[in-house]
Amino acid sequence: MPVTERESPSLLLHDHSRVIDQYGQHVSFSAGACIFEAGSPGECCYFIDHGRVRVEHEPGDVEPEHDRGFLEAGSVVGEISLLDGLPRPASAFAHTDVRARRLHREALACLQETGPLALASVY
Repeated sequence: MPVTERESPSLLLHDHSRVIDQYGQHVSFSAGACIFEAGSPGECCYFIDHGRVRVEHEPGDVEPEHDRGFLEAGSVVGEISLLDGLPRPASAFAHTDVRARRLHREALACLQETGPLALASVY
């Protein structure tokens, strides 16, 4: 079944931005900065508000054509390790200047209680 505009993650994030703001910390990264490294513990995720993030897997982990991906404003990066509890499977870099909201694991637990629909943008 195709995803409708209303169901897209970026629109869901926009709809619940105020709730996420209550728990997120505004952060910024200059172009080229490392946001997190593969293998590091996944203690937080980032809601991208502005800019472009490049995701790179460790050499040998995936096929070369899947080695890089880009995420835009309205996307979430770093949520996989929050969900599975494993070290981060990839590194993330600010491809352009990036503004984001960082949510730690504890904040996501609070969000689950007070804003479960906003939390859906992580899953």
